Amino acid sequence: MYASVEIWILLFFYPANFSQQVVGQEQVLLQRQKRMWVLGNIDITEEDEGPFPKTVLKINNDKTQTQKIIFKLSGNGVDKGLFFLDRTSNTIMVSGKIDREKTPVFAINIHAFSAKTSVEVDQILKYQVKVKDINDNPPVFNQSVYKVEIPENISKGKEFYRVVATDADERNHPNSRISYSLIAQKSSKNFNINHSTGVISCTRCLNYQEEKSYVLVVKARDNGNVILSSTTTVQVNVVAGNNNRPVFKRAGNFLGNVYENDEHVFILRLSITDTDVPHTSAWRAVYKIREGNENGNYKIETDAETNDGILSLVKHLDVEDSPRRHLNITVENEEPLYICSDMINQQILTPDSISVTIIVHDANNPPVIHPL
Repeated sequence: MYASVEIWILLFFYPANFSQQVVGQEQVLLQRQKRMWVLGNIDITEEDEGPFPKTVLKINNDKTQTQKIIFKLSGNGVDKGLFFLDRTSNTIMVSGKIDREKTPVFAINIHAFSAKTSVEVDQILKYQVKVKDINDNPPVFNQSVYKVEIPENISKGKEFYRVVATDADERNHPNSRISYSLIAQKSSKNFNINHSTGVISCTRCLNYQEEKSYVLVVKARDNGNVILSSTTTVQVNVVAGNNNRPVFKRAGNFLGNVYENDEHVFILRLSITDTDVPHTSAWRAVYKIREGNENGNYKIETDAETNDGILSLVKHLDVEDSPRRHLNITVENEEPLYICSDMINQQILTPDSISVTIIVHDANNPPVIHPL
C-alpha cells in the first residue's frame, strides 16, 4: 500500500444569484453556485511491488450530485499509460512500479465533462504525484581507481586529494547523504579521510626510501535505513624529495699542495654520500667555500656523474704572504633540505663541512733588483 496521501484543499464559494449560461435546458460551466473543488499533492512510494493496478485516488466532484460527469486525465505519466482512470469507480490507478530517479514528480490533470453535452463543466483539477524515495541506489565513485602523486616532503596533516561519490537517491535525504571511510591501508596508518568531504590527508611524515607507494581502499556509504555502499582504490605514489643531507665520506682535515706560481690547477677531490634518489635535485651536491677564499683564489665545482667536489686553484698564491692557507667547505643539495617534524630530532639541520689546509710551496723566483 502507498505510504501516505497528502491533499491540499481549496474551497471556492460563489453567491447563488450569479448569472447563468444555458445550453438547451442544461446549466453548464458558467453556472455560479456554491461549489467545492480540490487541489492537492499525492505521495506514492517508488518501486512498490504491487499487485497492480493499484488505487491512487478516488475522484470526487460536487457536480456529480446533480448531473452525470465524465472525468478524463492528462499529464505526464498518463500519456505513457502509467496512470489511468477506472471509469466505473472514477478512481485514478497506477499500472506498475515507479522509479523515482527517472521521474520524481508527475503532474496529473483531471478534467470534468458533462456526459450529456461533452462540455467541460468545471475548472481543471491539478494534482502533483510525488514519488517517495527508497534507498535503492548505492553511492558511486566517479573513478574506480584514483592515481595520485604526492611529494615526500608533504607536511604532516596536509590535505592532498579528494575522492568523490554521488548517490542518485533524493537530495538532502539520508538515502543520499554520503559518509567516507578508509577501510584498508597497505602498511601503517599514514593517511586519514574526512568522513563528510572525502578529502585525504597525511597523518605522519613520509619517507621515500622506506615506502615508495601506498594502496588505499576507500568506502562510501549512505545513511538510509538500509545502508548501501561501494568502494574505490587510491594508488598513492610518493615523489622523492630532499630529506637526507649530503655528508662528506671522510671527516677531519684535508691537505692540498700547490706552488706559489700555479694557476688553474687541480688541488683535490672531495667525496660525499647522499641517500636521496641519484641524479635528482635532491641528490646533486652544491659545494661552497665558506672561509678562506676572500681573494677569490679558489673555486669548487661538482662532478655531474660522481657528485664529487673538485677543488681548484684559479689565481696564484704568494708563499711570502703565508705558506699555509685554511679553507672551510660545506656541501648542500640543489633542492633545499626538508626535515619532517616527526624526524627532526634524528637529523642534523646544518650543512656538513670539512677543513682543508693548502700548503703553498716556494717557487724558484728570479732575483728582483731594486734601484738605489
